[in-house]
Amino acid sequence: MFIFVFGILDETNKTFVFPATWVQSEYNETAGYIKKIESSVPKNSMIFQLPYLAFPESPTMYWMGAYELFKGYLHSHTLRWSFGSMKGRECDLWQKEVTAKPLNEFLEEISLVGFNGIYVDKYGFADAFAPAGPDIVSKLSDTLKIKPVTNYNNRFFFFNLEEYNKKLQKKYSAVEIKTKRDAIFSKYKLNI
Repeated sequence: MFIFVFGILDETNKTFVFPATWVQSEYNETAGYIKKIESSVPKNSMIFQLPYLAFPESPTMYWMGAYELFKGYLHSHTLRWSFGSMKGRECDLWQKEVTAKPLNEFLEEISLVGFNGIYVDKYGFADAFAPAGPDIVSKLSDTLKIKPVTNYNNRFFFFNLEEYNKKLQKKYSAVEIKTKRDAIFSKYKLNI
């Protein structure tokens, strides 16, 4: 027994213990940020999360862990999040394909499907630590003509799509919107 205890003490030190105060602080900060998002969009709004990451059992993506995108789900009560669709199912296949489209097509399609916001975790992008942040953030800002809501350390970015959705409804007639929406739902057999 002595050798076992001595061996553990010899092979470990204080740095092996993750500081609980940091974890609590990060948890509280994220909860506050998600509440801010939740209060900025209608109840039961769908939020599209970037980057696309298959679920379950995906490897980490750059600096983002495989289950980091669940943070929004854990902290909100009235929002619906895109992450967590089972790998290989219709909704997952649609998300994978829609995120590969050019930005304008991507925005139009997620709007037609009913999303009211885009949540970006910059740690999931290769250029996460570029001075201006990930390229996707500046492209979304330029295209949507809005500044994202960020968290305290500029890791998360939220783009409210309500104005974009209104513009899209003016761009197309109700019949055109229904036709386009039905085509997406039919092609991917979506049940959102």
